[in-house]
Amino acid sequence: MLLDINQKASLCKIFQRNGEAQKTVFILSESGDSDLHILASQKVEPLLKTQLLMIPNILAFIRLLLAPVMFFLLVNRDSALLEGIHYSWLDYFAAFIFVLASATDFFDGYIARMFDQVTTLGKILDPLADKMLTLAGFLGLMMLDRASSWAIFLILTRELFITGLRVSAVDQGIDIAASWTGKVKTVVQMIAIGFLLMEWPGGEILLWAAVILTLYSGYEYVKDFFVKVAEIQE
Repeated sequence: MLLDINQKASLCKIFQRNGEAQKTVFILSESGDSDLHILASQKVEPLLKTQLLMIPNILAFIRLLLAPVMFFLLVNRDSALLEGIHYSWLDYFAAFIFVLASATDFFDGYIARMFDQVTTLGKILDPLADKMLTLAGFLGLMMLDRASSWAIFLILTRELFITGLRVSAVDQGIDIAASWTGKVKTVVQMIAIGFLLMEWPGGEILLWAAVILTLYSGYEYVKDFFVKVAEIQE
């Protein structure tokens, strides 16, 4: 960085990013060849730390932690940590954790929209937490032989395929909003997991209803993706 040799001081620059003011302080020093080099840069109120402390992101992080706990209760029933606890109580605990985690999914989205706390970190954490929760439930239920292996296979295949398509969409600058069918799909999946955890009648029917909605919402996403690709190419 070339500056006049008489310029000695620190350069402070305040800039806006994602609606949050940040301050970067550059400490400059004089060198023998009249160059002033940046020695240090310090950010005040780092963006990541600020976003981590937002309530929606805290709720999503809690959901991330609850998913493996629920999975442990479903698949490690003979663990020494669970010794003496009847299987039916493990079902109740797993169901309670699932309901609690599902509630955080509702509230983090509601709070983010209501108080304008939609962040880049939240856009990453929220879908990741949702996928971990549903996968923990479906895989655990499949290992307990309460859910059809084919149903779980179809759901996981769709989720992996759409995840890859989302990466491609972002790479091409395409933004595809979640469809109404996709939101209903998520709700039906969660209800199906709850019914299967408690072994209530109708759980298997709800599971296959979730499969149909999952595949159809995937079809809608693929269709919208190629429509927007065609629009860009025109």
